[in-house]
Amino acid sequence: MPTQPTRLASTARRIATAHGEHFDPTTAAVRQVLAVTEAAGKFVGAYRRATSLARRPGAHAELRADLADVVIAAYVAAVTLDIDLDQAIAEQLTTQIPTPGWHQPIGGDAA
Repeated sequence: MPTQPTRLASTARRIATAHGEHFDPTTAAVRQVLAVTEAAGKFVGAYRRATSLARRPGAHAELRADLADVVIAAYVAAVTLDIDLDQAIAEQLTTQIPTPGWHQPIGGDAA
């Protein structure tokens, strides 16, 4: 069953709360930003292995799990930084994705 964004946000809040109980809360923001980059780096490594671009092979399941970790880490970072990630994604999908700044918008002049 697919996980809904609201469920991801509530799960991220639980994870952030648990982190606050075990780690120094004054370092929460930097810790979570670094967690996103670490997860992204692991995902890149998994992609390289899954596509035979690395010294050792990898499985698609590893790639899938590491991409999920990126999304989870991003949601926890959003909670930590007081960002409504669902809203930010919705805004990006309606503004940035269809008309990136380096392309001419559909039916209009270049941005």
